[in-house]
Amino acid sequence: MPVFISDVEDVLALRGLETPDLALLQATHQSYRALLLQPSGPIYADTQRIGPLNLASAAAQADAFLTLAAQRGDQLVVTPEYFLPASALAKAAQGGPFPAEGALWVLGCESMTPARLASFKEDCAGHCDVIYEEDPAPAVQGNYFDPVAYFFVTRDADKNLKRVVLFQFKTAPSRDAHGFENKQLRCGRAVYRFRGKDEYIKLSTIICSDALNLGEDIDANKVLSDRAILIHIQLNPKPKHTDYLRYRNDVFRRNAALTDCDIVCLNWAQNMVQYDSPDQAPQAWQNESGSAWYVPDHRCSVKDDEVASNEAKGLYYTRHEKKRHVLHFHYDEAVFALTVPKVVQDGPAVHNVLLGPQLDARFVWNADSGAWVESTDCPETGWSATISASPEVTAAFQSLQDIQNRLYIERAISLSCGPQSMKEQWHRVDNLDVCRIPESEVVARATLLLIPFEYGAIEKEFPAEI
Repeated sequence: MPVFISDVEDVLALRGLETPDLALLQATHQSYRALLLQPSGPIYADTQRIGPLNLASAAAQADAFLTLAAQRGDQLVVTPEYFLPASALAKAAQGGPFPAEGALWVLGCESMTPARLASFKEDCAGHCDVIYEEDPAPAVQGNYFDPVAYFFVTRDADKNLKRVVLFQFKTAPSRDAHGFENKQLRCGRAVYRFRGKDEYIKLSTIICSDALNLGEDIDANKVLSDRAILIHIQLNPKPKHTDYLRYRNDVFRRNAALTDCDIVCLNWAQNMVQYDSPDQAPQAWQNESGSAWYVPDHRCSVKDDEVASNEAKGLYYTRHEKKRHVLHFHYDEAVFALTVPKVVQDGPAVHNVLLGPQLDARFVWNADSGAWVESTDCPETGWSATISASPEVTAAFQSLQDIQNRLYIERAISLSCGPQSMKEQWHRVDNLDVCRIPESEVVARATLLLIPFEYGAIEKEFPAEI
């Protein structure tokens, strides 16, 4: 099915509103701040809704997250598919935390029925303009939408500030064993595209199985990857399935000059648990998170200082075989705060910032205080358990236990195995064999146990998209 791309400026113009001047889409040397939430669940999925199992707990996390984002002034804020409870969405829209002018919040929400959307729009009257596409499908065509809500501020014809909530709906249902989401989901039609005022940088979001259509539509793929930020929010046990990688691999194999884009994949945390009904035992997904930030070849530092600084906080480096840098987020529940250089910087070359995303802080949830609290500990990745498997293993790796700089360990392993190439800079992080990943994106770094299970171990795959 072809992907229909709708420019936000056209949608807003029909309502007498200007295109928002978003900071992250301004082609300047000034980097922007991003805040991403990777929640842990459990999730609940039945014929009435898909979202967090414990809505009160999730709402507390969501409220605290949006409050943190508003207080910090982050210019890009993202939550994954099916996360944000409708109550937290309504609280923010009706006078709660809201992005400042120039910021964009991309909020993956729990499922919403047409009636819930209509009541949300009515309740927001006087607080913000709520926009979503008309739904011509008959009532029997599914129970709920899978929405992402764009929160932003713009101006009307009289230059008055206007708060806007623009909903985008998933356009392609998942492919699970029993066609569950196919039956329940009401599909949207449009993928919205924001463009900077100077039109250099664009931003769009796809929702989980939207990737299947994008992988088939080369023309749409070209449009969404040309000097752009492409956000892919998910609730997916198999984020690295071949059909999900297809759109990325298509981007990466094309001309680098025409695919100068950041791809931001945000999933839920590892080892998710799913409930289908209150009286049945839950299903353990045993999944990896797969959250990652993909950066073009020329826009990411491979110097030890920057790589080690990111990894000490929970953002891990790999090098894609198609000459892209892939930075993997730590796979437990967390909020990640980053400083990110612009996709395009239209100024003197001397001002260009080419470091790539830098992880400034990782926040963990403190249930007692009801707040996201900055963590200063180097997160555990499984390496400590690996080298403690037996006294013999512990002794062999006695000098390789300092995870404050995992690159030292990876170099020692690479050298002991015999690097494929002993060229002068074999030891540089982007040249290390163990840091290279193929099109399958399987990570082979010994210090990063990112895949805790075999893909074939999961039989029921909702809402996994294959």
